[in-house]
Amino acid sequence: MIGENTTELKTTTTGDDNGVVVNFKFLLDGLNNINSDNVKIEVINNSTPCILKSENNNDYLYIIMPIRQ
Repeated sequence: MIGENTTELKTTTTGDDNGVVVNFKFLLDGLNNINSDNVKIEVINNSTPCILKSENNNDYLYIIMPIRQ
């Protein structure tokens, strides 16, 4: 089955408005391994890796590559 999903989350953002497409399975893997209620997702642009990390603990970084469209 092929489809598309859009999810909206309550967030606090800074910087430029960036749009990025990632594989949801990789995103969920990263989120499930961060033991924090708040997660930082750092995005430079839609062609560079995104970084997921805990807001309070920088010991764990998860890097996810965007999907080029």
